[in-house]
Amino acid sequence: MKLPALQKALLARHLLEAIEDTEGSPGEIEAMWIAEAHDRLEAFRRGDMEAISSDEAFARIKKQLSQ
Repeated sequence: MKLPALQKALLARHLLEAIEDTEGSPGEIEAMWIAEAHDRLEAFRRGDMEAISSDEAFARIKKQLSQ
């Protein structure tokens, strides 16, 4: 948890690639993630999605996992 954000993202990407059961080449999977990121950015810009801090995001995740 003490890693900088970029290193966390890279680690998460490598972990997901190791366990994903998605058909497609690594390049296709990366393209899907990029498309998802673009879709979320556009939703944020339209006001359809709010931004929250990483602390809030992790708190929400921990709460959901504890239920």
